[in-house]
Amino acid sequence: MKILFSAFTLFAFTLMISFISAENPPPKPGKTDQTPFNMLPKEMLEKGEWGYDPETNTGWFGIREGELTSEECVTSEQYKIIFQRLEENISDLKERGILPETPSRTPTDFTWPLEATENFSANDYWAISGFVDQNPSPNQILDYNCGERTYDGHNGTDYFIWPHAWNMMDNEEVAIIAAAPGTIIDKYSLNYDRRCDWSGYEWNAVYIQHDDGSVAMYGHMKLGSLTSKNIGETVERGEFLGLVGSSGNSTGPHLHLEIRDENWEVVDPYQGPCNEIGESHWEDQHDYRVPGLLRSGTYGFRSWWMECPEPSILNYRDHFVENEIGYHVSFFRDVYGGIPFYYQIIDPNGDVLNSFPIIPNWNYTTFWWWWGGMLVDDGNFPPGVYDYRVSLYGENFDQPYYWNMDGCTDPSANNYDPDAMYDNGTCLPCNTGSEIKIALSFDNYPEETFWTINDDDNVNNFMSGGGMNASFYTDRYCASPGIYQVTIYDTYGDGMCCEFGEGGYSILALAPRK
Repeated sequence: MKILFSAFTLFAFTLMISFISAENPPPKPGKTDQTPFNMLPKEMLEKGEWGYDPETNTGWFGIREGELTSEECVTSEQYKIIFQRLEENISDLKERGILPETPSRTPTDFTWPLEATENFSANDYWAISGFVDQNPSPNQILDYNCGERTYDGHNGTDYFIWPHAWNMMDNEEVAIIAAAPGTIIDKYSLNYDRRCDWSGYEWNAVYIQHDDGSVAMYGHMKLGSLTSKNIGETVERGEFLGLVGSSGNSTGPHLHLEIRDENWEVVDPYQGPCNEIGESHWEDQHDYRVPGLLRSGTYGFRSWWMECPEPSILNYRDHFVENEIGYHVSFFRDVYGGIPFYYQIIDPNGDVLNSFPIIPNWNYTTFWWWWGGMLVDDGNFPPGVYDYRVSLYGENFDQPYYWNMDGCTDPSANNYDPDAMYDNGTCLPCNTGSEIKIALSFDNYPEETFWTINDDDNVNNFMSGGGMNASFYTDRYCASPGIYQVTIYDTYGDGMCCEFGEGGYSILALAPRK
């Protein structure tokens, strides 16, 4: 996926410009059959399945159980080095009287190893890409529940953050916490944390020994995020250890939690028919599948995933006006194939305006669904606060959005709207900031081109394009001082120039009026 990017500072705000298209677009003949999924990078599309209905502008993307393939988080050579270092540290701590010579016979039970930080604002944040592999035979896999949600030789459980993992990592939204009390016997925090492949890299990790002699390995942490406590100090259950990252052998931000007994044998804490350990090592073991809504809401445009490890362009937005296109978007975990859940629009009186079923065709570990159009498609509906509701297996999740409450909020402008609660960048003249002007000359397919203006919080302030029947178009936006990113999208993936017409664009930021 190509990005043409530049940034400059002007008149108290920063404007960043990018142009996005696919690396290898398909040929133009048959273009009507091309689904608009160039917002996903190639490696993500290869793992998943997707569908699109052009009549309703509805799309979905899902990754099946077992398709989140992986390789060794820790190589055999790395294990040798880790165990040698841990044994040396344990011996030293015993000599100093910090660790007991004889471990307790009471087994350690674990609690949830992740926690949302104050920066997290969605419904949920996690999914599981792989449990411990119970089958010792090569090229054969088996998880604790006799399924295949693992990969060959996996010695731990991988908890990944979703969706938009790189944004969540950069924003420090998910912390790794101690799943059991114990003593720090090693830690390392200086390794690069934006890895995208398995090439034998060292990870950032904290190693904790428990009273029964078992050791928990918390791996792939974010660079420089680890606890300030030193080797030999104790931690309590639930105590902060670090932040989720992608250091070591990793293709995205996740936690690898691995438990070893005092003889360094793998311990799978999940009890099940293919891991008959008597009873679970979790204080409260969660179900094999845990359906959940992770993030849901309204967007100014579909989110755009970038190539690993770049963060996504999110396009959050919660206020719209008549004749303005928006998107209802939801991201799920562990949905069931063939069992419907529902998307609804609720008016300010609590009445259901629309209700549509969403029926996945398989069990998906991760599932993304979206619909685009007029979020309230009838001009007879009054301004107010509406809700986008997802009813998932009997539980309702509501996200409010504001309908026909936008306008110019500058009393000195010619088009001041005293009833407007949100400024929509239309003020004439632009007295309160700088005017962003976008001029586009389209190729032979103008309907493929969209453009957005996002603020520094990835909130979409402005979206236009698509459905154009012109060769040239200009747009404007009155921006308050701040940081903005202007992004121009070619949804088909071949860019605006030059095989199918001489397209191009220019973007100007004009000085504030005095």
